[in-house]
Amino acid sequence: MPLRNWFGVGVRLIGLWEIVSGLDELVTYVNVLMRLYTPSLTSPNGFLTHAVAHFLIGFFLLFSAMSLVNAVYPPEEVIRDEPPAAT
Repeated sequence: MPLRNWFGVGVRLIGLWEIVSGLDELVTYVNVLMRLYTPSLTSPNGFLTHAVAHFLIGFFLLFSAMSLVNAVYPPEEVIRDEPPAAT
């Protein structure tokens, strides 16, 4: 598989990882609201803010993976500056 495709897989996996991290932060936020966990320094809204940020980054990486891949590894048509030589 070409590096371009592996890079796309990596971007999508990192996006999925961010979404799972957001779910973890959301569970912590709910635990604080239900008084199952009492943080000493962080406010409950801090956990919610982290969850939302993880979700936004994760969904951005999942849905714009091809745009990111094209930015790093341009398609072959764009790489060629000159037309192919006629034979």
